[in-house]
Amino acid sequence: MELFKKRIEEKASVIRPRLLIYNQSKFTQPVSDTKEVYEWILKEKEVLIGGVTASFYWEKAHIDFLWVDEDYRGKKIGQQLLQTVTDFAHEKNSRYLQLETFDFQAPLFYQKMGFEIFGVLDDSPYDGCKQYFLKKELRKTT
Repeated sequence: MELFKKRIEEKASVIRPRLLIYNQSKFTQPVSDTKEVYEWILKEKEVLIGGVTASFYWEKAHIDFLWVDEDYRGKKIGQQLLQTVTDFAHEKNSRYLQLETFDFQAPLFYQKMGFEIFGVLDDSPYDGCKQYFLKKELRKTT
């Protein structure tokens, strides 16, 4: 038996398709394994002031990155971007929105926007920090 390691792009994995076949066998209804990634950027006079990237798969939406330029923070830009993704997630019929953030980023912002913490990882990304896992339900599951 030999063990090999190589760096790959996610779609190049020989393991992923096998796990997806197994996963599909356990689902009670068909679920697409296609992952769609979208990015919204906000500019003012050709200057990037904020943006958000989100992935959509398995009837969920995942906010990968949300950033607002420091000069524009506190001006509801983050709320606008988050609402844009939420609206699009509704259009895609997503069950919920999910994201991760750190204690030095914006956990309170997301909670004010209706997200709830469902997990906390201590000492991530380094000692003394916390990583928060949050979700926002968009539609009830049957």
